[in-house]
Amino acid sequence: MRRIAGTASLLIFSVPLIDGSGGLVERHIVAVRIEPSPTRAVVEIVRVHAAGALAARARRLSIRLLRRLNDRILFEAQLASHAVQSLSMDEAQPGLFDQRELSAFEAARSEAQAIRQTLDNRRTDWERQSVISVGRPVLEVAFLADR
Repeated sequence: MRRIAGTASLLIFSVPLIDGSGGLVERHIVAVRIEPSPTRAVVEIVRVHAAGALAARARRLSIRLLRRLNDRILFEAQLASHAVQSLSMDEAQPGLFDQRELSAFEAARSEAQAIRQTLDNRRTDWERQSVISVGRPVLEVAFLADR
């Protein structure tokens, strides 16, 4: 903390925007000027104010990511559908002593299920990453007024 001339103090916070999986999306600097030298309680109130300053940005970013998410999911679903169709066999009628056709059928079915499961897992991750919230602001620098 540093002392500056005058009656106002300046608190500088870094405010993270994080996605639903906890990943950092953006970090912003918010400066708040207050008249008296701050107490711990005042710093906590100002911290809430700094977070509120970025709430609208977090909402706009979430909306934008969710809109793009729908296109991404549609594309991936079509890709997965094509992959599953190219693997699938409608039915298998193995010969009496020939298990190759049955093995190929089972392998294709397992592969198709794995593709579907991968798409579901990725969709869940993408949805989580599309929800943006404001993290806890960190007080980086405080310029305190001389009294």
